[in-house]
Amino acid sequence: MAREIAGGVASGATTGAMVGGPVGGIVGGILGGLSGYFDSKARKKEEKIIKSIRDYNLAINKYNRDAAEETASYLTTAVNTEARYKNQLDEMNVYARGARDPQSGGDLKQLIANATMRQMNNNLVIRDRDIQSARSEQEREFINLKSQAQLAGVDAQATASLYSGIASAGLALAKGRTT
Repeated sequence: MAREIAGGVASGATTGAMVGGPVGGIVGGILGGLSGYFDSKARKKEEKIIKSIRDYNLAINKYNRDAAEETASYLTTAVNTEARYKNQLDEMNVYARGARDPQSGGDLKQLIANATMRQMNNNLVIRDRDIQSARSEQEREFINLKSQAQLAGVDAQATASLYSGIASAGLALAKGRTT
């Protein structure tokens, strides 16, 4: 706030003094200060809007992340339950046919292959959950960085306003001395 007001006062006072003498300088300084004050209020509103948008986007991100984790947890449980059931069913079928002899190998190899495929399916569900979690974390980080960049831009505008006012005052003074 102080930067905007200071820049406005400096610019307004110098320009007013050049146009209307000492009284013009006072009036210009007051008007410049008011302009800086209202610029500051607008900047504060813009910062508040940027922060509100960031908070909203982070809340949506958290909701989506929680929903994805819940879904992945359910899928993992379902895949594990189904795999356990099918493994037991396969074992019963192998034993019912009397293929308990490791030497014969055919049914046992199929049993192992089925169990391996089920475990791979479970690993894929876990992998997908981890990928979704990483994406969500990246999105959250992007939201934070984007809002920080926007806030830095607003802050840079305020600083530019101050320097602009000082430069304008300096130019007005320089013109006044040369005439």
